[in-house]
Amino acid sequence: MKDPIYYAIADVHGRHDHLVKMIEFIEADARYWGGRPVVYFLGDIVDRGTASRQCLELVHETLAKHEGSRLHLGNHDAWFLDAVRSGGRGDEVYSWQHNGGTMTAHSFFPGLNLKDALLAIQADYPHLVKMIADAHPMTSHGRIVFCHAGVDRFTPIDEQEIDVLTWIRSPFLEIANATDHVVVHGHTIFENGPVVTDNRISLDTGCFRTNRLSAVRIDPKRRTMDFIVSSDSGSMVEVDEANPRLLQRAFGTAMDRLDEIFDNWTEAR
Repeated sequence: MKDPIYYAIADVHGRHDHLVKMIEFIEADARYWGGRPVVYFLGDIVDRGTASRQCLELVHETLAKHEGSRLHLGNHDAWFLDAVRSGGRGDEVYSWQHNGGTMTAHSFFPGLNLKDALLAIQADYPHLVKMIADAHPMTSHGRIVFCHAGVDRFTPIDEQEIDVLTWIRSPFLEIANATDHVVVHGHTIFENGPVVTDNRISLDTGCFRTNRLSAVRIDPKRRTMDFIVSSDSGSMVEVDEANPRLLQRAFGTAMDRLDEIFDNWTEAR
């Protein structure tokens, strides 16, 4: 079997047009480098964009097609799951509905009201509901971890709580050092990203409003880390490698820690 090349994609938010081009690029890219793609979706597949159902179907296909690929739970995915499972009666349904949830329901059943659409999703798309229910909170490869929002730097990495992994911003974003795990995440938008600091790689570039979907490629065999960004010219979506924005905070950046990352690389946990 070919060696894995890992690709992490953050915050799709219903932009199927960008996601399908990104997956096509990733599959061709892995072939070019002589590896096989392992795709980590870092959550928030749904809401805000107009094609959440199509995005979920593509994620489902990708997980089945590329061994080792994983969906990581995002806060919007958790909202959607709660809405579907409760038939629209969950505690968080109002928040979900007013943060792009209605668009998600309409991507499944545009002619139904919200409650009927949620019941129909539960009945007609159990494979997608199960996929979200089975989503990973976090994946660790030694000194680098992947999750939706970030981690609590004051808690051991293997004791992180799901609410932190799907919701945290401060103080995770502000803490600077070169000793903590490098965290690859989304959730917080950096429109001019991706952004690389000393201990995090921030991939959410707000595709639903910026037309830029970002990913990182990590190749343990070649010991390289590179970035991939989609763009929308108005007539087509294009995908290519791009330089990240390096944010210096007195400790260098994660790009300076590649030897540490690859020397300590482990199987997914």
